[in-house]
Amino acid sequence: MRALAILLIFWAGIGSCLACEPASIDWQHFFAQYDRNGNGQISEREFKRVGGFFPYHWPNRPYLSHRNLFAKLDINQDGALDQDELLGVYTMLSNPCLGLPD
Repeated sequence: MRALAILLIFWAGIGSCLACEPASIDWQHFFAQYDRNGNGQISEREFKRVGGFFPYHWPNRPYLSHRNLFAKLDINQDGALDQDELLGVYTMLSNPCLGLPD
């Protein structure tokens, strides 16, 4: 019984060491690719070209279309997304290292 308890403690320790780290989006690359006019913001027109937020996958959910996601992220409703607003994408997309379905 004691050996089983030690084994369980050891196994739990390994599990915490192998925990999934949050994935990070390369924002410099993102802006270089999609900020066509170089103003440091992504307009709704520029956002329509976004194919994903690598390593995050674009979710297969109708309520998160380009238009809907843009509207949810555009907190100040100025028609453009700055980097602070784009950080909201982390709360809307599943972390890819967790292996959860979109």
